[in-house]
Amino acid sequence: MNYEEARRIMKDGDVLQYQGTGFQSETIKLVTGSEYSHTAVVIWWGNRLMVGEATSRGVFPVFLSENIKHYHGSVYLLQAKDLTDMQRAEIVDSAKMQFGKEYSTWKLVKFAHHLLWRTRSKNDKYKAEVDLFCSEFVSSIYNKAGADPAKDLADSYTAPEDFNISPIFNHLGVIEV
Repeated sequence: MNYEEARRIMKDGDVLQYQGTGFQSETIKLVTGSEYSHTAVVIWWGNRLMVGEATSRGVFPVFLSENIKHYHGSVYLLQAKDLTDMQRAEIVDSAKMQFGKEYSTWKLVKFAHHLLWRTRSKNDKYKAEVDLFCSEFVSSIYNKAGADPAKDLADSYTAPEDFNISPIFNHLGVIEV
């Protein structure tokens, strides 16, 4: 779908899945065993469509149009099936509370170790209090709204692929710029 079409149907809390083509993206896809390298959340800010994301620069909102235009790869739209307006508002509020936090390279390395040894679980002592990586950020704000995208995993063990296979999302397609 083109960007304007996607913009018309996007709602607060929709999830974006990225298939990057750069070195870092390819490394993430290899380590996670996923076709996706990044996860972010859609946020309407007045009449501006934003994406909230955790990247190496930190956790912050950016204009979705610029994000997609400058991204090297494909961006897919997932829409939660049964979120209430209240849950969508909670996702946005939770995302805004995370803005300004640092990106967690350490937790990403720890996460890769758990992926390699297949020891991901629901229990984790590293919470999303200080720093985050992309899929942990999105998982944590969904959990605060009572819509767990990966019921058997802690937020810090949630990979981009877990959103793709989660039964709570409809896959609406790739967004073309």
